Amino acid sequence: MEGYFDPEVIKAAKEMNFSLIRWGGNFMSTYHWEDGVGPQDKRPTLLDRAWGGMEYNDFGTDEFMSLCRLVGAQPMICMNLGSGTKEEARKWVEYVNGAPATPEGARRAANGHRDPYPPTVWNWGTSSGETTRWDGRRPRAMPPVTWNSTVVRKQALPGATLVSCGPGADFTPAWTEALIKQAGKDMSYLSIHYVVRLNQTVAKPPDADAQAAIAVAIPVGMTNL
Repeated sequence: MEGYFDPEVIKAAKEMNFSLIRWGGNFMSTYHWEDGVGPQDKRPTLLDRAWGGMEYNDFGTDEFMSLCRLVGAQPMICMNLGSGTKEEARKWVEYVNGAPATPEGARRAANGHRDPYPPTVWNWGTSSGETTRWDGRRPRAMPPVTWNSTVVRKQALPGATLVSCGPGADFTPAWTEALIKQAGKDMSYLSIHYVVRLNQTVAKPPDADAQAAIAVAIPVGMTNL
């Protein structure tokens, strides 16, 4: 699997000394992990409904785990709360961390990875998937908890590190409060996704230095909310 990655990228990532790499984003709200495992030439090419491009599924779960191993970082995977199901989530956890004797662990072994992967952080929702759900045509609003998070905590991987994803607390305090009340006992952490659009900055369009300053300023600004 090492040959899949650009060695210069791997070298640079190692030098950055990442402790955690998150595999996710808006596209996860319509991503089905089973499309991205097994022989690459057998994987389907599909429309990426989040961004309108094509998803070739040549980079899937096993490739992501190999990347984390090469870089020396713990893996973090976003689950599909848009078009996904409880059973799909349970099977994904089993594929990643289940023993070879389990159905999905055996599937992983058949794909060339007998041993369970290292402890994985499971991200409950994405940067848009926490507030939208795909209805087959477009995203639509959804409540803070669409299906019980204990599918990971109790059924699939007891003791799993579970990070719930929420929008900026200053924008939707009622939504965040409801999330904590409904799923707080199952959550390890709450990740607040605070999005700053570049068209809202003073410098239009912002240059590279301005964009870097924005990225640095966000966590500082969040502490003052």
